[in-house]
Amino acid sequence: MAHLRPLTTTSSSSGATPEEGSPHPLRSVHLIGRTAPSNLCLQDPKVSSAHARLRWTGAGWELRDLGSTNGTFVDGKLLKTGDARLVSAGARLSFGSAGQVWVLADAGPPAPFAVPVTGGPAVEGAGELLALPSAEAPELSVWSDALGRWMVEREGELLPAGDMQELQAGGQAWRLHLPQPVEGTLNADAGPVERVALRLHFGVSSDEEHVELRAEQGGRSWDLKARAHHYLLLTLARAWARDAEDGDQPPGERGWVYQDELGKRLRMDDNGIYLAVFRARKQLTEAGVPGANDIIERRVGTRQLRIGASAVSIRSL
Repeated sequence: MAHLRPLTTTSSSSGATPEEGSPHPLRSVHLIGRTAPSNLCLQDPKVSSAHARLRWTGAGWELRDLGSTNGTFVDGKLLKTGDARLVSAGARLSFGSAGQVWVLADAGPPAPFAVPVTGGPAVEGAGELLALPSAEAPELSVWSDALGRWMVEREGELLPAGDMQELQAGGQAWRLHLPQPVEGTLNADAGPVERVALRLHFGVSSDEEHVELRAEQGGRSWDLKARAHHYLLLTLARAWARDAEDGDQPPGERGWVYQDELGKRLRMDDNGIYLAVFRARKQLTEAGVPGANDIIERRVGTRQLRIGASAVSIRSL
């Protein structure tokens, strides 16, 4: 995900060596200045209160000087007061003076992240999926659905999530920082979003201990190999396939399963189901499958879930 890193200099017997410090994740619109509400506060008297702004345009990061007194520098060159320019990965940025340099170490699009309210390092998401307090031990997940709406899911309960919202996880409070729509793009109020069909192909061993999965969408294919969490997807895919074969239900009503019933089938408690769902979303996100978070769909307030696919096939290995 996109972030800045402060550039520091360390001395050794071989001379001075520049090193990048801890990452500072970027919001969709990131203000730099000396005072609040700056997202990057720099305690330097040469930095103006509202000094500069980094903004994700959908194609890259735009740096604009906000009329600062002492100027903004890109790779040592002064950016004219009020001017803006696109900056790419590796660009060295300075604000007010060349005394402190920040490197745009990652120029990718902004991703969700959360910061402890009491202070501490941020937890960063991948793509449009964030787990708290960590991806290794998730208690809740925050993700964006096909309509671009941010949702928070905890133990099967699904609620809307908002930028700067506070959440409790891991025994502490976290403040969410969620990417916002790029100006000029469609949002949920503009009408339904047409989704490209996702097809899931399962391969299952005779003892059902081994479940392989391949996903297809828009002419692309992803081999997701065999994973333990694929058995949960397989179970939901079977429910969807049974309803599709019966033909008595419209597509929007096919495959819904109550979480308590699913838990009995899989011999899992709510935490086990939640972890398997998170791992499935995470794997598809990392593989680059569009709309990966919708691999599992939920009905708000019902504890019902289903597979998020337009077609499934199941074969014996």
